[in-house]
Order: sequence, then structure tokens, then C-alpha cells
Amino acid sequence: MDKLLHFLAGYIIANITTYFYGWEIGVAMSIIAGALKELYDSTGRGEVDFWDFMYTIFGGVLNALIWHNF
Repeated sequence: MDKLLHFLAGYIIANITTYFYGWEIGVAMSIIAGALKELYDSTGRGEVDFWDFMYTIFGGVLNALIWHNF
């Protein structure tokens, strides 16, 4: 369930950003959001997980594929 939430967060962040700035910025924002979340977790407030980061990016990439193809 946690990975699904990361995926959806990346997708939603990229979707909102893509609407205003383009799909390239949308993907970049999903990468930044995933990195910031893992940085936050590294301060002891959570558990750092590489796959959480990757699923956030996957959501952004899926969004870019959808926007770029339409």
C-alpha cells in the first residue's frame, strides 16, 4: 500500500505541474518530491527506502507518457 501511495503522489504532483509547465517539469518535480521525502525520512522521522523513491518517479513518468502521447 505504501508503494501505491508513493506512485499516486508522484503521478498527482507531475500531473498538476505538467498542466502548467509541461511534462518535462512534471517529471522533474516528481523526482524532487521523491528525493525530498526520502531526505525527510533520513532525519529519523521515517524509514529511507530506495523503492519508495523509485515509485514516486514511476508515477511521474507514467503521467509524462500519458501527457506526451496526447
